[in-house]
Amino acid sequence: MKKLPFRWKLTLLIMLTSGVTLGIAFAGLYIYDAIQFRGEMQRRVDSTRKVAAEVLIPRLASGEPMSADAFEDMFMPDHQIAAAAVYSPDGKLLARYIRLGSNEFIPRLSDISRIFGADLNVVLVPLRTADGTTLGTLYIKAGVSDSDKERFDNLLRGVGIVFLVSVLFAFIVAYRVQGTISKPITALAAAALRISRDRDYSLRVVGVNASGEIGSLVESFNSMVQTIANRSQELEFARSAAEEAREKTHFANLQLEEANQTLEDRVEERTRALAEASHAADEASRSKSAFLAKMSHELRTPLNAIIGYSEMMLEDAVDAGNTTTADDHKKVLGAARHLLGLINDVLDISKIEAGRMELYVQTFEIETLIRDVASTVSPLVEQKGNTLYVECPPDIGLMQADSTKLRQIILNLLSNAVKFTEKGGITLAVERLPDGQTLSIKVSDTGIGMTPEHMSRLFQAFSQADASTSSKYGGTGLGLAISRQFAQLMGGNVTVDSTQGVGTTFTILLPLQVQSLELKKEPEPVEASEGTETILVGDELVSHSPKQDNSDNFDVLLVEDDPPTREMMRRILERREWRIHAVANGQLALKAIERHVPAAVVLDLKMPIMNGFQFLDRVRVNPIWKDIPVFVFTSMDVTHDIRERLTSCSAGIFQKGNYSREELLQRVHDAVQDHLSV
Repeated sequence: MKKLPFRWKLTLLIMLTSGVTLGIAFAGLYIYDAIQFRGEMQRRVDSTRKVAAEVLIPRLASGEPMSADAFEDMFMPDHQIAAAAVYSPDGKLLARYIRLGSNEFIPRLSDISRIFGADLNVVLVPLRTADGTTLGTLYIKAGVSDSDKERFDNLLRGVGIVFLVSVLFAFIVAYRVQGTISKPITALAAAALRISRDRDYSLRVVGVNASGEIGSLVESFNSMVQTIANRSQELEFARSAAEEAREKTHFANLQLEEANQTLEDRVEERTRALAEASHAADEASRSKSAFLAKMSHELRTPLNAIIGYSEMMLEDAVDAGNTTTADDHKKVLGAARHLLGLINDVLDISKIEAGRMELYVQTFEIETLIRDVASTVSPLVEQKGNTLYVECPPDIGLMQADSTKLRQIILNLLSNAVKFTEKGGITLAVERLPDGQTLSIKVSDTGIGMTPEHMSRLFQAFSQADASTSSKYGGTGLGLAISRQFAQLMGGNVTVDSTQGVGTTFTILLPLQVQSLELKKEPEPVEASEGTETILVGDELVSHSPKQDNSDNFDVLLVEDDPPTREMMRRILERREWRIHAVANGQLALKAIERHVPAAVVLDLKMPIMNGFQFLDRVRVNPIWKDIPVFVFTSMDVTHDIRERLTSCSAGIFQKGNYSREELLQRVHDAVQDHLSV
């Protein structure tokens, strides 16, 4: 079938369509005739039944016997009655009729329903009188007669002859008509084959008389071939141009290879220079880190001693009633603390620029932190005749952030407000924003205010809003820059709104849960072992084992290599009537513990011979000493790694200069007291 030409396929399609149509028509005719015949047969059987009932009912009612001949004469004229019988009410056969030549039989009355079921050719009628008395049952079965069979045979023969003649006629017509359709398509197929084989795009389909869609197809084919011919010509021109361009490109490549060789030499030279510069930058970064670490220790240590001695001498002068000396000591103490603040600011801004500033994220009560900050800054506020208003709901809840840096931000903004406000009002307002995820802290003052030009330079390091304010009010311009950097590290920001002569409002916006892949979260407190308790020292949760001594007069081992600082710390601790044993390094501290186990140890980290880390390692492996609470008191820059290492083996970490003498004493006293009281 697939190999037949298109014209024969079209001819067969037309013949198949005609044949199927005629077949359906003849089948419908045959079915219609059969239905008509069946209806006619049922009508004749019903008529015969009525006639037989009219004859049989009177005879059965009178008791007159029915002869076989009379019964046969009743049904013989109707050739469609194949069998008939009449039964008495008790099912006895009274008379019967079977058409001659048929294979029918007379069943028992009780078997008729089982044998024939719902056969429409079987009629079973009760014979009743007018008053409803049953006289018997009439059984009639219809069948197809010989004449009917002959009629159906003639019909089938006629239909077959008509079908054959119609198919032959359809073949002749299809063969003559298909040429008008197949000839143009055949011409198109032949032209397409030649064009595909010979690449002859000058060939066209001509001499074909076609109209309608086939005519449009022929015209479109000729137009398409013309377009291909034009494109082929253009392609040939392009190929010639490409060949010419290829030759030029080859020549250019030769020149480029020569230039590349020169460039590779230059790149190699520049790469070496870049590697040397990168190495120098790494060395500079390491030098800067080492400088920061050394500066942190070397500057904070003597300043801490100055602050400590100044506090003690100030206390002695106040106790002695020497107001002049007390005022002098206050000035020394203020200058030392100011210098320590400057050092801390310079170190902080250096760490921020070097990308070494770390966050220690922990959960804390917002209201507690605000209350502590307000308590810290209150003396400074009152010194200039100002009033501090704190607006913080007691149920504001918890925050997860770096509490130390948040505290420093708020203190910087409050200190800035105090500096530029005299006999006015300063407001610290704290609230949760409606989104439930952001904390807003506003510091407002009624000070001198700023112009838009001043605010544009406000957060630049080593810059102040107005040059004249530096000489009148002092300051380095680092506090606000550091505050904004700290806020941005925690995913927030610090903004300002000010009107000159009216006042200034700084707004801190921070997420309630500081989360960032770039930030390092402070380690969770270690799980306390059996017999230990967890306490808060230096803003940290730590674990240690309690002792049974409940006395305030306990032994403390002080380990500090710097003599002035060691003497200052000893005198500070002795003021609480603690028994202090001071040594200069970790090795001497181990010997002191061997002689007598103290209630607590105050430990510096950076010491000769044996430093604080080595001392802690030795103490924690000794089963007798491992539960002694050790409080680290250092001027080193405590990085995340150092803090993580110390958290599991120390009871608290204190940064020198970050705590006042009284605050330090109270924290150590409370921690040791808790340790000894359980």
